[in-house]
Amino acid sequence: MKNLSYAQIVREYQKKGFRKLDQEEAWYRSPDRLSKALKKIGMAKAETGGVADHQRRIPCGVRKDATEALISVHRKLSKAHGFDAIYNLVTKTVGGIHGIGALYIYDTSLRIAFHKGLEEHGPKEVYLVTGARDGAGWVLPGIRKDPGRPRTTPVSAFPIEFRGLAAHQLHNLLCAKRKCLMELAVSR
Repeated sequence: MKNLSYAQIVREYQKKGFRKLDQEEAWYRSPDRLSKALKKIGMAKAETGGVADHQRRIPCGVRKDATEALISVHRKLSKAHGFDAIYNLVTKTVGGIHGIGALYIYDTSLRIAFHKGLEEHGPKEVYLVTGARDGAGWVLPGIRKDPGRPRTTPVSAFPIEFRGLAAHQLHNLLCAKRKCLMELAVSR
């Protein structure tokens, strides 16, 4: 298989990945009050009626516990301004629940940001959790070697080809295209 350049990887992602991410954003951006929307967000309900891909392995009872915890802080979440505040509150609220991990916390925070309005509440930096961390490590090798393992990195730290993406789009690309990014890095 021919290795793609960064620019080709970004273009390929823009053709396919944008549509899926836009659909997810539209699904979670609803006119419902946040307290009602949190039922769908906390349970990681997908538009198809099933469970969102990343949360399929989390038992239903664990997602129910997390949902109840999120609903109990819905007023605080309503007042949370910006992605960092949302992420920190979600982490504090559900991070101690056995079976809830970093990806659930990030995805749930992003879905809440979708609901509240991405322009104002979306992430300003790339959150490096699970697959996105792996993908970033192939583009920015220092990330893999950093014992402090940064939680976020600015979009501006990435090569120019990636800088036209919003932080949540780049997070998604790094995860979805991590194999392509690894193959490109190994071939260099």
